[in-house]
Amino acid sequence: MDSFVAEKEKEKETTKADTLALDEHQEPMEQDDQPEIVTRDIKRRNYTLEIAAGAILGSLSVLIGIIWDLTLEPAFWGPQFAPGMTWLDIMAVPMLVAFLIFGIRSGLIAATIGSTAIIFFPNEVNTGFIAMWPKFIASITMFVVPWIFLKTISKKESDNKFRNRFKNSSDSLENIGTYVFLMVIAILSRMLIMLILNSLIFGPAFFVVLNITPTWEFMFASKALFVKYISLGGGYAAWNGVQGISDAVIAYLLVFPTKLHKVFKAW
Repeated sequence: MDSFVAEKEKEKETTKADTLALDEHQEPMEQDDQPEIVTRDIKRRNYTLEIAAGAILGSLSVLIGIIWDLTLEPAFWGPQFAPGMTWLDIMAVPMLVAFLIFGIRSGLIAATIGSTAIIFFPNEVNTGFIAMWPKFIASITMFVVPWIFLKTISKKESDNKFRNRFKNSSDSLENIGTYVFLMVIAILSRMLIMLILNSLIFGPAFFVVLNITPTWEFMFASKALFVKYISLGGGYAAWNGVQGISDAVIAYLLVFPTKLHKVFKAW
């Protein structure tokens, strides 16, 4: 009888030990799976936030553009002094804000919405389908160039203090020195790109649409046309420099001193 009881107790201890071993074996698997689920949920929420923020800030850009087009521009900033150009506008500021807080996807969404809406602006009724393109390209240059720079630098590990300041995060841009450095590169890139595109494409296109010239004029067709369009392109480039500085300064003041990037940031 005593031996029978002893065997039963031994079986219970063996079963209990096996159960504990099984639990110990299974628990790490569940813990290993959990971070993947959490990571997927965080990424999904970030994507939703980036898309929604881009759409909202793009809509704000449209609202600013329409108000500017109807009221402030004719009342305070005078008439257009070249096809597709006005003295100053701030409709690209929400696009840059979208990038600074929510990342590259938000910036591109906001820029697409804001620029496309130019087609429907009352004072752009004849040229809006052209004006939207230089606005879009000039605006995205302000954040695509810094994003490429940060993305490239952050991939390479280094002990260099200068390189370590450029992490692929909105926190890097909070530093005024880093921000100014990246924005200078972005503005210079914007001026060069718009000099080329306005001289070769957008300038001639505006002149044809506005019936200033009956046919397309190619800047390399003659010395006179080269001087004409390179001068026009240079004027546009200078304006893009001023516009880029104003966009960068206003966007920085809206995002970083207010700590909005800390509250809502997605990258």
